[in-house]
Amino acid sequence: HAVRLAEEFFISSSSRGRSTVSEPQDLRSDRLASEPLVRSVPGEISASRLKKLETALTGLAEDPDPRVRFHLALAAREFRSKESVMAFLRLVERGKDDAWQLRAVLCSLGNRAWPFLHALVWNHRQWAAAPTGEQAQFLEEVAKLIGIRNERAETAQLRWLIFNLGTGPARVSAAAMALLTGFSDGLAQENQIWWKLPNPTAEELRLSDSQPPSDLSELLAEAAVAAAQSKDVSMQTRVRAIRVLGNSPAVFGARVLHAMLAEDNPTEVQAAT
Repeated sequence: HAVRLAEEFFISSSSRGRSTVSEPQDLRSDRLASEPLVRSVPGEISASRLKKLETALTGLAEDPDPRVRFHLALAAREFRSKESVMAFLRLVERGKDDAWQLRAVLCSLGNRAWPFLHALVWNHRQWAAAPTGEQAQFLEEVAKLIGIRNERAETAQLRWLIFNLGTGPARVSAAAMALLTGFSDGLAQENQIWWKLPNPTAEELRLSDSQPPSDLSELLAEAAVAAAQSKDVSMQTRVRAIRVLGNSPAVFGARVLHAMLAEDNPTEVQAAT
């Protein structure tokens, strides 16, 4: 039944004209996120029919068969309704320990990466408070998609989220460092540098009665310094912080990275430096 629904969805999606369905060669999210499975020629199509198919397919997010959920995650790349974000959220809830399903979600998010991340952190506070190693890696990959997209309002809101998740020596956050690392890497892939982005405005952050710090990038860089030097955070978090500092001003990176090469530091820290 699930297969028939998916087939009908793709047939309907391509009914605007002749189309070709591209089979992904791999599941690299940064390569596939913006490539639709169906490339179609404009024409008439029943929007109501597609909406019904999307609704029916979204209901499969709770299916006990991981293969069904995997194919749904890939099919959701073609969803157009606002409810698609919630479909992704339900897939992650159900398959949080399924690496293949999470990779399929990453491949399908596209321009919904920021709304999805916001919904994930808001609805599942443990992802922000104490993510597992796999969850932190997933957060990093989602933030990378946002960095690659580099849409000003989204990058402003993501940096504000990172700031509020944990900055400063007393509040080093694994989730914040995973997000900052992915964001930095995504921007670097597009030849952009994260700390050179303009400071977010209150309007971009939808703040009505306060202003964001005028030195937000510096505060985030300081958080990376604290994480890189801390022996109380996971090795993953320290390595991520070192990667961020590699894309940060010398005033932050140089003073720390040299010290990280000392022989008394763990091998992983030295190698990341």
